[in-house]
This record gives sequence, structure tokens and C-alpha cells, in this order.
Amino acid sequence: MSRIYIYLLCIFITLPVMAQRTEQRIAAGDEFFANEQYHEAIEVYNRVLRRIGEAQLRGEISFKIGEAYRRLLDYEEARKWYVITLNLGYEEPQVYLNLSEMYLGLEDFESAIAHANRFLYIKPGDQLGLKLLESAQFARENYFAETIFEVSNESGINNPGQQWGVALMENVAVVYQDQAKVDEQFDIDVRLRYNNIFYWAWVSRTLKERLIFSSTLPFENHVNNGFSNIYQATYNKRNRDWDKPRQLRGDINSPYYDGFLSYDAVNNIAYFMNSGGQTGTRATADIYTVKYNDQRDTWGTPEIFAFNSDEFNIGYPSINEDGTVLYFASDMEGGYGLYDIYKIKKDERGRWGEPINLGPEINTEFNDSYPYIAGNVLYFSSYGHPGFGGFDVFYSIIDEDGNYGPPINMGAPVNSSADDFGFVIDENYNRGFFSSNRPGGKGEDDIYSFRIVPKSFEVRGRVRDEVSGSPVSGIQIMFYDDRNNLYEVTTDLGGFYELSDLSTDVNYFISIYHQDYQPLDDTLAVKDQLLANRFLVITDYELNFDLIPADFVAEDDTEEPDDTQIAITDPRDKREELFTLSDEDFPIIYFDFGRYNLTTEYVSKLGEIIGFLRNNPNKGVIVNAHTDEVSGYLINFYLSQQRAKSVADHLERNGIDPQRIFMMPHGKTKLAVPNASNDEEHRLNRRANFQSIPVSELNAYNENASRYSFRYLNSIQKEVYFADGIEFMVQFIASHVPINPQFYRRIMNNIPDVDIIYYYDTDRYHRYLVGSFREFEQAFAMQRRLRDLGYEIYIVAFDRGERIPVSQARRLLGDL
Repeated sequence: MSRIYIYLLCIFITLPVMAQRTEQRIAAGDEFFANEQYHEAIEVYNRVLRRIGEAQLRGEISFKIGEAYRRLLDYEEARKWYVITLNLGYEEPQVYLNLSEMYLGLEDFESAIAHANRFLYIKPGDQLGLKLLESAQFARENYFAETIFEVSNESGINNPGQQWGVALMENVAVVYQDQAKVDEQFDIDVRLRYNNIFYWAWVSRTLKERLIFSSTLPFENHVNNGFSNIYQATYNKRNRDWDKPRQLRGDINSPYYDGFLSYDAVNNIAYFMNSGGQTGTRATADIYTVKYNDQRDTWGTPEIFAFNSDEFNIGYPSINEDGTVLYFASDMEGGYGLYDIYKIKKDERGRWGEPINLGPEINTEFNDSYPYIAGNVLYFSSYGHPGFGGFDVFYSIIDEDGNYGPPINMGAPVNSSADDFGFVIDENYNRGFFSSNRPGGKGEDDIYSFRIVPKSFEVRGRVRDEVSGSPVSGIQIMFYDDRNNLYEVTTDLGGFYELSDLSTDVNYFISIYHQDYQPLDDTLAVKDQLLANRFLVITDYELNFDLIPADFVAEDDTEEPDDTQIAITDPRDKREELFTLSDEDFPIIYFDFGRYNLTTEYVSKLGEIIGFLRNNPNKGVIVNAHTDEVSGYLINFYLSQQRAKSVADHLERNGIDPQRIFMMPHGKTKLAVPNASNDEEHRLNRRANFQSIPVSELNAYNENASRYSFRYLNSIQKEVYFADGIEFMVQFIASHVPINPQFYRRIMNNIPDVDIIYYYDTDRYHRYLVGSFREFEQAFAMQRRLRDLGYEIYIVAFDRGERIPVSQARRLLGDL
């Protein structure tokens, strides 16, 4: 037999063996792929490619490599292998669909659209293809739009596993014997001060920020069972990073999947999702409830939620702030898609009703899940609404009738071409967290934080005479922001003005005062508008003003009541009878119009008061600050607060103990020249005068500060006493500095019939509150309304003007 025949015979004998080995290698790669071991699968598939030459089979294997890279979120490698697949003649429709998805992730939106159209040419009307085309077109128009968000990977609480299901909870102070656990709760701040003799330490403790989340890999010495548990982490301000996460204390975690906790602070109960049950015997995902002990920082034994089923999954709970409405997602029958978002309500007896599907405005034929309710805004993630690829975060505003507004995509960088989900936002609506499997993370799903980044903008416009329509030149326009900054601009010969470098991080109160025109007050609620529309990026505003001449009287004009007279029951008028107050021939200092800063002339006059206080260490001083009667009561009261503070700050800088200074703003209620008619008379009203008081009496004076300073900011006519007996109020801010009226303008605009209350407390905080309620339920209802407006609030209680704990007030009323 010749050698050639022997050679051919060997080939025929080995061909089946080689084919069998190829099939075995492909099967091994497929097994790795099925077990989500994609790197191993890619390695095996590449070995196969080096040993085969058939184009069709090479195309199939190349497609599998592309699929593995797609699962690894390596969009560029996946794109490369899908293109190789097509070049080898393997033109299955799925290749075009996946290529469109990869181009979407690579931000090549034109190519994504082209390949989606190619797929739809082969499979017209395919829902997934239409969805991908819609997303690519949406991304082309919106992905690079400027947004107000800055996103960061929270690497301190991420690991190579999956981290998701963030919940925000206020931390609590728990008494521990273990110092390590005490350090876990508090940030300790130690500062040194020098008083010309020695250094002394100022030590403060503040509760750390606490974050609840789930992880599939442990952070502690626990056995990794491949399931998820619920952890908490506290933020260390000194290190600017998260402390090491730990599992929640108590019985909340099971050996199976636990996550997506939502906390009801009113009832100290949490709702969370579990798959497998507490013993691993359930085949569905369910919602469980668990009690929280805030005295010991421990969680009780979970109980399955009232609504559950053996036939479908429910999970991803989010409870509203008063614990009466629970939002969740489920794949139960009767929905619009694979997973829909539902809500279920609790009645007055504490019984839960039947689930209500949120309807087609929210739910699509695909997946809609991960709801988070914050006031009247529902945040959720959707694969069905137009987005950038994968799950995107959306929000919908709920109106007063309970209707859901059109979902709005949160935009980049919160959303990406990957899955973005589990969005939560804090009470101030300016920072929060979400999870994402976008490329560049530490693990499969990472937790990211976001915050709203202030932008600068410009405002311009024109001022006209309302009667003649002519432009008005030389008009000074003042912009006050929430942080006590004042910006001024003057109109030119054409009545035009332009003011730049304003910030979107604040709201503005606008004032125009001129002797030839009636005063004009307006607002520019920039920050409020940003919070109302997450897509809004402000570049400039146009604000035009029409001024009414000072001597103009409309035919139907009725005389407004004079609001410059304070109520005769004001307890402040009786202070002279209770305390030894003296003017001591102190000088009076005056302020420029609309200003609270001290001029050089009057800084020197304050030297007389500084000298008096240095020579009389047993005396203190009361700073009475006033304004003229131009403009409204609110802005004048705020201006008088700022004037009193400017004086007090100057005295402190010159060595006067702040405990010897008491600030008393009066606004325009105590005019030196009533009914002032010219600039000089107005100037005499813009003043600060001083009274001395023995230090021994000043302590008692300060103890009654809340009564002396108590006033209604929206009405000067009302009686200015605390109520006789128990009353509840809703405090919306307490600050060491006075607050611009613009801060609470939202309350006055949205709840015009409610009282805005102010008092200066004994701890030297300016406190701003809403209402006076005899029943706790009334205060609680108001608390909800204010929180919906974006305020961080809580209820306080008084007994005849003395601050007492809310629980004590409720016991006195018999509620507890």
C-alpha cells in the first residue's frame, strides 16, 4: 500500500474523533456559560476556534463569545465579536439586536439605531426591537444633555458581589458598654481654642449617617452561602469614608435572599423582601415585616406580610412616611407586563386592603419595578419606558387626586446604558443612592451616590413704568438669597438690567424700592424649580418688572389697613417693668437702605458700647434693631434680624462674651418717625439702639427669650402669646442665623391660611414653626403637608409656652 493511501486512511479514521472532541469542547464551554462562568467559557470557545475552519461553526462560536462578553458588560469586546459573527456569514436576527444594544452602551447611537432597524426589517413589529429602537432614539436626543447630578461609586460599601436595596434611616444613640460600638455611632470632633491664657478642648458628638443595604458577599467573618443579607454602614466624616459594614443585629436575616428594606419610622416597623422563606421552603419571593427596637438597635423576628401568594412573587417594598400605603412590584396575573408596580392601603383599623395596579401610565409590557415613594413623587425603574438601555430610573409626580403624572427619565449620569435601579432620595431632595451594573464598578451591582450640583445662571430683564409704559433707568434691584447674600444691580438708560453668577442652589427674594414708585417684592424660586424638574438646567432667566408710580391711585383702590401697629397684648412691652433696663446714653447707629452691614462711621460709635461693657463686667446689652416702613413686614423683620446680628458679631469680635448680648429685632413695628415722608425720616427709622441690663437679670431675660421674641411672621395683628395649655407646632427649621423669608415662601404660597411662627430660643437658635394645634393628629397632618413641600420637619410641644417632650404632652392629653 502506498504512503498516500495510508495517509488518507489516517485522516478518515481521525476525523470523527476530532469532531467528537470539538463537540465536547463546545459542550464544556456551554456548561461554563450556563453556570455564569463567562471568562472560562470564553477561554474554551477560543480553543475551539483555533481548531475549526468551517465558517458556519466559527460564526456560531463567535456569537457565543460575544454573548459571554455581553454578560460581562464588556460592550467593546462583545461588539467586536458580533461583527466577526456577521463577517462569517452568521446572520441570525439576534446578532443585529445585540449589536444595537452594544452600540447603545458604547454611546454610538446612530449605529444602535441602524442595527435596530436592520433587526426590525427581518422581524417587523417585534416588541423588543421596537423598544430598543425607541431607547436608541431617546438616548441620541437626551444622553448628552446637561444635568444637575454628580454621581460617585461608594467603593467603601461595595465588594465583588452585588450590593443593592439601599434604605435611608436616621441613626439612633444606644447605650453600649463596648466602646467600639459607641464609636460606630458617633463622629467625635475635638477642637482646640485659645483664650490668651491656655488652650481648652471643645468636644462634640454627632450621630453618624446610617445606610441600610443588601449584599450577596459578606463583609464580616460569615460563611458565604451565595445569598444576600441586609447590612448597615455608618459614614465616618473624619475619614470621609464608610465604616466597615455589618449585618443588622437581631433575627432579620435568614440563610436565604433578604433585601430591599423600607422603614416605617412612625410605627418602628420595616418591610423587606425575602426569597425562599425563613427556612428555604417557599418557592416565591415575599414581603416580610419586622419590628425595630430603637432603644437597643436590634431587629425582631420577621413575619410574612398579610398579602402573599404561593403562585407569584411580590417584593421591592416601599412604605410611605405615615405607614399607610405600601408600594411593591409583582408578577401576579392581570398586570400589563412581566413585573408591574402596585400599591396597597391600610385602613383606620390597621387592616390592609387589596393590591391596586398603578395602571398603564406607570406600567408597561416589560418590567417595571423598584418603587420608592417620597412625598408626592414616585421613583421607579423601568425597562419599558424610553431610556438609555437596561433599567432606567424614572419619576412620576402624584397630583392631589392620586393620579400619576407621565414618567420622566432622570437622565444621565443617574441613568446609563446598563441597569440602574433601587433609587432612594433624602428628605431634602438633593442627594441619594441607587444601584447599577454599569462598567467600571467594583462588583456585579454597585451602590452609587448622587448629589445635585449647583449651576450658575444669569438673570436679565427690563423695568418699565406701569402707567406710561416708559423704561425706568437708575432703579436699584436687590436679590436676597437663602444664605443671607445680597446682590444688587441698577437699570441702565433703557431700563435694562443684567445680573450674572447667580446659583441654582438657592431661592431668591427680589425687592425694588424707589421713592418715586410703590415698593415691589417678588421671588425667583430657582431651587424649588430644580427639585420639581430633574431635567431642568437653568442657563438664564428673563424677569421684567412694571412699577406703579408712588402717587398713582386706581379708581377702585381701597385703603389697606395699617399693619405697622403691634398688638397691645405684646408681652415685650412689659419688659421694662420686670427688668432693670437703661439706655446709658448709648449712641444710636444707622443703616443704609436695604443694608445690614456696619459703615465705618458707626463702627467707631460701637466702640463706646464696647468700652462700657469692658468697664462694667456685671452688665449685658440688648441690641434693638429696626427698619423703615418701606416694603412688607416679612422682609423688614428679616432685615432687622440681620442688623442685630451684625452688631452682635462686631461686639463678639472685640472680646465681648456672647452670653452678655441679647438680640431683639423689631422690623418696622417700633418706628422712630411714624409715617415718614422723606429720605431723612426713613433713615432715622433704620437704626439700632441699645439698653444695658445686669448680667444677673440677663439670664432670666434669656430664659424668657421665646416669649419676648414670639411672633407671627404672616400677621402682625394677632395676639403674640403662646397658647394657654398644651399645644403642638411643626418646626421646619432651627438655625443659628436668621432665615430669609424666601425659605418659607413655599409654605405661604401653598398653605396660605397657616400661621408661620418665629421665636428666638434660650439655646440661641432661631426657630421657625407652623401652626398651633391642640391635637397631635392635626400637627401630624401638617407635618405630612410640609414634608411634601420638601421641608425637613418634626413636631414639637409646649405647655403654656414651655417646651416639653411630645410624648409628655400626649400623656397629659390622655392620648397615650
